[in-house]
Amino acid sequence: MEQPTDPQPPPTPPPTSAPPEPGERRRVLDHPPSDRYATAPVRATDATADSGALRALLVALAGAAIITFLGGPLSVTIGLVGVAAVIGWVVGSIVRPSLVLAVGLAIGSIALGLVGIWLFAGLEGGVLSLPDYLGQVHGPLVVIELAVAGLVAAATVR
Repeated sequence: MEQPTDPQPPPTPPPTSAPPEPGERRRVLDHPPSDRYATAPVRATDATADSGALRALLVALAGAAIITFLGGPLSVTIGLVGVAAVIGWVVGSIVRPSLVLAVGLAIGSIALGLVGIWLFAGLEGGVLSLPDYLGQVHGPLVVIELAVAGLVAAATVR
């Protein structure tokens, strides 16, 4: 968003030779009408950048919880690719100017969700290590989910 600049006010016009007719009013503007189109870029303050990053972090954590819930108790596997895309899109929308932050949070959210699924499997009596579990249960979907989240976040930022 851009804000108008504040140029120097124009000099006052010289008085006219003939006075206005009775009842006629002359309007003198403080600035010419074209000044509203003169704009200067607005710089994002650190407070707004920090609040955007904080909101994106909260969305990423909520996304990890959703991945954990869908992949753990509900045993969803292929549908997690769609959830990864949505998480990447939302995170990318929130931190739009920062590509690295958006991709990092989106991929981190999916990775944390997959760790949550593995922890849930351990509570259910699973004994496999994290790479073995993800390889046997989700297979190549792990890489696809991480890639989709990162790519969608990157595409949304641009």
